[in-house]
Amino acid sequence: MSYRLTVTSLLLVSILVIGCGSKGDTDVTVSGANGEKIKVKSDGSQGDISMTSENGEKVNIDGKNGAMTMSTTDKDGNKTTASMGGNTTITEADLGVPFYPGSTEKSSGQAKIETDKEKNVISVRMSGDLPAKVLEFYKSKIKGSSTSSFNTDGTDMGICSGNLENGAKFSMTATRQKDAKETEIQIGVGAKK
Repeated sequence: MSYRLTVTSLLLVSILVIGCGSKGDTDVTVSGANGEKIKVKSDGSQGDISMTSENGEKVNIDGKNGAMTMSTTDKDGNKTTASMGGNTTITEADLGVPFYPGSTEKSSGQAKIETDKEKNVISVRMSGDLPAKVLEFYKSKIKGSSTSSFNTDGTDMGICSGNLENGAKFSMTATRQKDAKETEIQIGVGAKK
């Protein structure tokens, strides 16, 4: 039976290895409920962790810049690659829409996830403009857009979803927390290959 490295298993294994407080290299083998095994190696100094399952699925967490990379192959040979945080760069070409004018990248929110059949990207940016203005900018760029905006206990939010001209699915959430000076803009785009 193929074993998929899940977000939950990654978090648990990461906590186990990092929580050990080791100053040197740490090698641990963790067994799953069905007897699957994950080999975990940590350098102990910067929080660098690499995990490998019995069937070759790999996850690397780079503790120096908060990056995580992953490559997996399931039992049918379908490959998935992902990079998150750290040096992951999302461009306007990746999104298929322009960045919100004057916004700046929030590096911890960038992600690329690609399979044999689809590609998904997530971009997180910050802006001094209110969510309503960000919502107006994006809703005109989306086919069949569905939008909503609301204020809950002082937090403003604008949401837009639909399809891009190339058929990719698009979603955008602009949120300004109560008393915050900036709006966080999260954009997700998923396209079939």
